[in-house]
Amino acid sequence: MRRKLWMLGATVMISLAAPTAALAEARVDTAQVTTATPSASAAPASSVPEDRGTAFQATSGGTEMRDGGKLMVAAYAILWVIVAVYLGLLWSWQRKLQSRLAEIESAIDRAASKKG
Repeated sequence: MRRKLWMLGATVMISLAAPTAALAEARVDTAQVTTATPSASAAPASSVPEDRGTAFQATSGGTEMRDGGKLMVAAYAILWVIVAVYLGLLWSWQRKLQSRLAEIESAIDRAASKKG
């Protein structure tokens, strides 16, 4: 059970960290990107829908852009919550082991006192 829980925690941490880093790097600043200029013989971009797929054309007012910083902060918050829960479980397991060890030691002392 503990091994499965540990593996689950490790898998969640890895899966949360990988996409967040990629999203933070994938943010594009549209002010620095130049738009493709159509040549004189080419048709306007509005009449050729495939043109937007082959060259970057900046758009305005879309909801496609997401702030990578907010996603990164959310991922780190989730990661720290998972780490805190895992440490809490380790602390709980350690307390149970210590109490069990104390019970075993007292049982050994009782058995030794009965013999001698």
